[in-house]
Amino acid sequence: MHMKTLNADWEALAGQRMEFTRKFYQRLFERYPRYQELFPQELDTQMEKMVEMFSGIARFADHIDIIRPYLVEVGFAHRRLGIDAQDVENFKDVFIETLGELCAGWWNEEHEQAWHQALRI
Repeated sequence: MHMKTLNADWEALAGQRMEFTRKFYQRLFERYPRYQELFPQELDTQMEKMVEMFSGIARFADHIDIIRPYLVEVGFAHRRLGIDAQDVENFKDVFIETLGELCAGWWNEEHEQAWHQALRI
């Protein structure tokens, strides 16, 4: 069910993924203003990268052996920016909260837990 849940949530956002990422970054920067200095002024390229990353996570959710090394690699790449484990948790919490709001018609505890599990490093 894990993979189906992530795929269903992500596919449901097919036409809204850029809007989702825009809302995500807006909320992230409102809640944690210091993160804004870590990103370029123009976020379009960053948002496209984020959409690609989460598309892969949703697609391969049942293959943790494929996803985990990728997530660890992304985490290490961000360490040069001073990102630590708490920052990753902040990112994950805002991501899941924003996703839950856009998927409000069917979102429940199972969906939230599936995303938390998939994004656990």
